[in-house]
Amino acid sequence: MEEEQNKGSSEVFTLPDDSFLLTDSEVTPNPQSEFTDTKESLELDKSNQEQPKESNLNPLLPEWLDDVEDRSEKNDLHLAQNFDVHSGCISYSLLRQQKEIFVISSDKRLENIAKLKRYYNIIGYPYEFMSKNAVYSFLKGETIDIKQMFEEVRNIFQQYIIALDDRHFDLFSLYVILTYCFTCFPTIPYLWVSAEKGSGKTTLLQVFNSLVFHPSLSSSSTVSSIFRLIDSNKNTLLLDEAESLSSSNTENREVMSVLCSGYQFNGAVIRSEKINDTWIPKSFNTFSPKILASIGGIREPLASRCVKIRLLRKKKNEKVQRFKIDPTLDDQLSKIKNKIYQGILSNFTAIISTQNIDWSSKADLNNRELDLWEPVFTLATVIDEHKKNNDSKLGLLTKMIKLAEELSAVARSIDESPIVQLAKSLIDGIKSRGIEPVNLKKYPEFFDRRDVFHYLTAIPQFAWCTSLKALTTYLQNKLGIQTRKATFDKGQIRCYFLKQEYLEDMIERYAGDDVDEIEGMFNGRAGINTQTTARREQLPLTGLRDTELP
Repeated sequence: MEEEQNKGSSEVFTLPDDSFLLTDSEVTPNPQSEFTDTKESLELDKSNQEQPKESNLNPLLPEWLDDVEDRSEKNDLHLAQNFDVHSGCISYSLLRQQKEIFVISSDKRLENIAKLKRYYNIIGYPYEFMSKNAVYSFLKGETIDIKQMFEEVRNIFQQYIIALDDRHFDLFSLYVILTYCFTCFPTIPYLWVSAEKGSGKTTLLQVFNSLVFHPSLSSSSTVSSIFRLIDSNKNTLLLDEAESLSSSNTENREVMSVLCSGYQFNGAVIRSEKINDTWIPKSFNTFSPKILASIGGIREPLASRCVKIRLLRKKKNEKVQRFKIDPTLDDQLSKIKNKIYQGILSNFTAIISTQNIDWSSKADLNNRELDLWEPVFTLATVIDEHKKNNDSKLGLLTKMIKLAEELSAVARSIDESPIVQLAKSLIDGIKSRGIEPVNLKKYPEFFDRRDVFHYLTAIPQFAWCTSLKALTTYLQNKLGIQTRKATFDKGQIRCYFLKQEYLEDMIERYAGDDVDEIEGMFNGRAGINTQTTARREQLPLTGLRDTELP
């Protein structure tokens, strides 16, 4: 029975001579699944024609109400790249004769969007398409060796890039593949390439730009163009000179909001659109892969969404080819991209099934780090399963887990939460007697606020704190540290109540956590000196953004 069903399904995909895509009459969707075959569709249409339309028996409701389109019952279908959670399939769009768009899915279904509009909210538009030969090959059932496909991508990076660690080539290649199926993951990492001038970061971005899904390479895009491109085309954003986002202008702050929200599948920004002279709030999805390159640092919380890779200048004896697109290389890269399309479609069932693995027991990573690395681990597992039996090399998954643990450990040691930084500094001050109790016997945990302020502001990373009121506000809101009065014969002193055990507990709770944005920390009430612009420009290590300072 199962063989008969498979045989019947394959009849839908008898490939035409020249058009390579089916016509409208050859395919009709079934509302119960994203894609269906012709026989079932014809029976559905016939049954719909034979059944008379039921009249509206409720006199309080108008008859035309039955004909109103209910978009709330439809799933969205994005034409660029779409993951249907109900069918467990991924799909891309195809263009026929520059006018008709078809959708091809991982279960070998091919549908005209004119038919799919009846059952889906069609959104987005692609500007890249699979080749004719790749479509033929996939629908005929020809398999792609995903391990070989991975090696071809990896070889491209090795030809043009010098890496500190060979595992970086593995990560680059996995990230390229991830861009073609990122919509099936709830979260994805960004890649952050940090390098000095002449280290090859721009070349690396160009190589990525030639391989990733729907690339958009820029060093100075407006925030409007960024979120609209992502929302409509699911672009992989490649941003050079990312350190420029540390400046304080409004445009950069808005770009940061797009980047910080776009690592999750439901990330979005809200903007007002003028429709018929009326301004209507509209949500733009910002979820897409992003690759950043910078000479300097980038601020939190963006850095906590990234996997950071460093590049060094090559030595005189290290040789790589010059990356220059010519017709031969362009054809090679195009073939690789079509293999990735076909490889994802052919192996998507394995990708989905591998997502159920509990990685927390296999990698020493915190929750945020696991969220970022799980897509990489998933693809590495699928590729490992396709390697030849005589391949004695260390498994790709094993290498990626070790790399993730090493990079995450370094990031945790450098990019600590501001809460952890402050708590550690207070403990150091207490232990080193940099700050002392106002009275060791009577008030052993009472510390003069002025002494604490002068001690902390002498540390460069706390230069943002320019008033005693600002420090008091932050300690109360973020560390829960209260002020108390110490009474003496000559009067009272307002003090911070600091318990070393409490501070150590806060460090344990927040150490290794992601550094989230501290929005409205002072909200213009903390008495911060507004003339400290030069000092505010030096905030990348504090986790604070200019928007948090009035």
